[in-house]
Amino acid sequence: MRVKRALAAALSAAVYVGCGGSSTAESCDAARNEFDAWRRNRLAEPTALQCTVDDDCVIETLDNACAGDCGTPVAKAARAAIKSDVVAYGNANCAPCTAAPLACPEYPRYAKCDNGKCANR
Repeated sequence: MRVKRALAAALSAAVYVGCGGSSTAESCDAARNEFDAWRRNRLAEPTALQCTVDDDCVIETLDNACAGDCGTPVAKAARAAIKSDVVAYGNANCAPCTAAPLACPEYPRYAKCDNGKCANR
C-alpha cells in the first residue's frame, strides 16, 4: 500500500510545473492559446501572405508541439522563414506539450492569390 501511495504521489508531483503548481496540461493549454495569437500575428505581417499571382502561394504545414496544422496558405517567398519561426516558437514555449492529432482532409489543398494575399483555393 505504501508503494502505491508513493507512486501515486510521485506521478502527481510529476505533472506539476514550477509556476504556481499548474499542471502540465493547463500549462500546455495556455501555451497553445498564446501560440494561436502569436501565429495570427505572424501571418498578419506584410510579407507572410503577399502575392501577385497564384504561383506566389503555397500550402505549408505550420505545426509544432503547440498545435497541429492541416496546411496554411503562405507566400512562397516567406515560407521558410515562417516555418522556421513556428518550429522555434514551439521548441521555446511548448516543449513538454504534444499537439493534439488532427483529422486533416485526405484530398490535397491548394493556395491562390486573392487580392494580393495568399488564401485557400
